[in-house]
Amino acid sequence: DYFLPHTIGVTELSDFDGFFKHFIMHSGLAYKYYDFRKRVQNELDIAGTVKNWIGRTEWDRIGAQCLNKNSRYFHCDELMRDEFMRMQWNYHYDECLNITSIVGEELYKGVDVVLKTALLLKQMNVNFRWQLYGISRTSQILKFFERRINIKAEDVNVACSGSLPSQALSVALLDSDLYVHPSHIENSSNAIAEAMSLGLPIIAMYTGGNPTMLDGGTGILSQPGDTYMLAYNILQMTNREYACAFAEKAFAKARARHDSSSVVNRLMDIYNIIING
Repeated sequence: DYFLPHTIGVTELSDFDGFFKHFIMHSGLAYKYYDFRKRVQNELDIAGTVKNWIGRTEWDRIGAQCLNKNSRYFHCDELMRDEFMRMQWNYHYDECLNITSIVGEELYKGVDVVLKTALLLKQMNVNFRWQLYGISRTSQILKFFERRINIKAEDVNVACSGSLPSQALSVALLDSDLYVHPSHIENSSNAIAEAMSLGLPIIAMYTGGNPTMLDGGTGILSQPGDTYMLAYNILQMTNREYACAFAEKAFAKARARHDSSSVVNRLMDIYNIIING
């Protein structure tokens, strides 16, 4: 059960939410956990009847076969929004490392990883700024982890800027020195795909579909939960030659992977195969 990060129990979530929010309003972190479990069971029940799957990662393929060994699996990559296919990142590190992550209002999105790693970087006297998009300063997820691990975002150079429209997000990524994807659970991350399409150097956790997304030396896969390893990998990206090697490979891989004509043609081929039996 990876919805809850290691060492965190559902009782702790209920205590944080409070009686009124959980039992009267049917909201809060614990309620989301129970709702997630129900949705997982529904999907497991449905999965046994699925005859054809379309996916994008090796994690997809393995999962589909385990859920229904008699089903067929088809690989098909996704289309990217135009804003992420128009420009290319360039190295511009200027002694202050600008890190960007896109997270969300879920416990498994890695906000705890960001806070712990940022604290470690600060203790190492690294000059950095870590920008989080997808959550605001009032986020319940952020408040929970700040209380849980006793680290305040602003004390460790972490800023939360909420959600941005795609054009503004692409500009923010281009202004960054690297993209870090801290999520404990992942499949084919749109955020990773967008950062790759712009040609950023990328670090992600070795989990789910990330090894497929960042194959062929297109990014660094860091051990989940190991903040020392993540901090080390982040610092490596201050080296121009090292960072650009990953960035160039990521850019080339993403532009081929998300080529609109190739994706559409592949999807039509899959539909024809399924229709024709």
